[in-house]
Amino acid sequence: MSIRINGNNYDSTVDRTYDEAGQVYVGVQHLAANPELFMPQGTNHFYLQVDFSKEVDGSNIYDSDLSSGDEETLRLSVKSATVPHFTQSVIEVPVGNGTLKFAGRWSFEGGTLEIYDWIGADTKRILTAWQNKSGNIKTEKVGLASDYKKTAYLVETTPDGQRVRSFKMYGCWISGLSEEAHNVDGSDSRVITATIQYDYAEIDE
Repeated sequence: MSIRINGNNYDSTVDRTYDEAGQVYVGVQHLAANPELFMPQGTNHFYLQVDFSKEVDGSNIYDSDLSSGDEETLRLSVKSATVPHFTQSVIEVPVGNGTLKFAGRWSFEGGTLEIYDWIGADTKRILTAWQNKSGNIKTEKVGLASDYKKTAYLVETTPDGQRVRSFKMYGCWISGLSEEAHNVDGSDSRVITATIQYDYAEIDE
């Protein structure tokens, strides 16, 4: 049996397991027979860890320091996190009637974190304390980079918690916090959205 494509006759491939290049067809049978190779990465199998280890505990929300205990609280509070990616500018050089394109300066775009506002865990205090390291509205001062820039890790895992890969983000800090409006007719969990800036990220597989 054959089929005519663009004026040429081609034999049917319905009975072939491999294509002409010798590559196996990636069909259901092949995927099902190799579950150790083809398990989808879940969007909900991840955690975010921010390094507050150099800080010590404080009391006032405007003067509060951040502790390693806050690292774990924040990790357990993250609802969603943006995956780090960078873009590069394009350097265009006209040549004759055409244009050559070259890679230019790269830039990592800021991301967002959605955080559940746990009452007992006081997640709002943790986020506000971190933000106030870069800009304290009480003292009207901008902080030093060594105060507010932190290292963060976005770790992707298997469903049973084993690490698959991680993104290490350098120089993370909060440039903005926003929250959903209060509503007497609603009953949803309150979520705080943090806008995160970082200098660059590396993927570690």
